Amino acid sequence: MSVWQEVDAAGRRADELREQGREVHFEVNPQSGKLIIQLRELDGTVVRELGVDDAVAIAGGAPV
Repeated sequence: MSVWQEVDAAGRRADELREQGREVHFEVNPQSGKLIIQLRELDGTVVRELGVDDAVAIAGGAPV
C-alpha cells in the first residue's frame, strides 16, 4: 500500500469515528514532552487514553 493510500484510509477511518461521535486526539505534554493519545467524544470528554499500538490499530479499523 502506498503512503497516499494509507493517508486516504486513515482519513476514512477518522470520518467513521466522527460518525460514531468520537475522535482520536494527539497532544504533547508540555512538561514532559511525551505524546498523549486519547480517544475522545466530540465534546472533548476523554473515553480512554491510548498507547501508540492501540491508536494505530484503531486507525487501521479495529473497533473502539
